[in-house]
Order: sequence, then structure tokens, then C-alpha cells
Amino acid sequence: MRYFIVAFLLGYAITARGAAAGEAIDLNHASQTELESLPGIGAKRANAIIAFREHHPFRRAQELLRIKGIGARMFTRLKPLVIAGDSAPGHAASSRAELPASPSQATAAAR
Repeated sequence: MRYFIVAFLLGYAITARGAAAGEAIDLNHASQTELESLPGIGAKRANAIIAFREHHPFRRAQELLRIKGIGARMFTRLKPLVIAGDSAPGHAASSRAELPASPSQATAAAR
């Protein structure tokens, strides 16, 4: 039980420190070592993230949920520590800005 509490507090401290320092890791460009520095990510999950992004670059951090072994609880811990796609520095603005505001605008744009 003591080890569980220490591990929980350590994981929380790492998450809080990374989020506060603004040291987000870009999922599309991070090395295996950088990915392994994230809480709960070991060599196996880091390799799975790298394999995923080779075929499907991350557009949103939520796509981590598609990686085997990463569930909602782990994603909640990782979310403030990672960036992907449009949220990464140097990327274009969000694709949502390019969508028409209403269906009628979409029809008018298609004409």
C-alpha cells in the first residue's frame, strides 16, 4: 500500500511539473526516450506510439486512446504533457476554422 501511495504522488508530481513548465512533448516528433519520460509510458507503449504515427500522424492528443494499453485514466494524466497536430507549435491553424458555420454556407461554397 505504501508503494502505491508513493507511486501515485510521484506520478502526480511529474504531471504537475511538466504541465506547469510548459514542456509538452509533440507526439509526432518525439523520440522513444522522450516518450518514455512520460508517466506510464515504457518501451513497449513508446514503440506502439511511434508505429502508430508512422501510418497515422497524430492530429489530436486524444488519438492516444487508440494505442493499446492507454485508457481514459492514463490519457487524463498524459493530456497536459503532450501536443499533437494543430496544437503543436509551427503547425497551421485548426482545421475547424476552415469548416463552414452552417450547412447552407457549405452548399453555397460548393456552387
